[in-house]
Amino acid sequence: MLHCLQSLGGSLLIRAVLCEALCMDIRVHENDVRKYITDRICLSARLAGMLVAGNFRGEVIEWLTKESQGM
Repeated sequence: MLHCLQSLGGSLLIRAVLCEALCMDIRVHENDVRKYITDRICLSARLAGMLVAGNFRGEVIEWLTKESQGM
């Protein structure tokens, strides 16, 4: 299959095609990460059940927010 793709004349290396492309780092604010995590917990009955409102839920959200480092 790889040989067939190569015979089409296209480049398999995206980096080679986009070598002149601009690159930009995107970071999000901690509050946005925190809100995303909180929303995802609420959407999952399993997670919501495991992380009933309280100190442990807050600790998990804060740890995930910190570890995400704006990603």
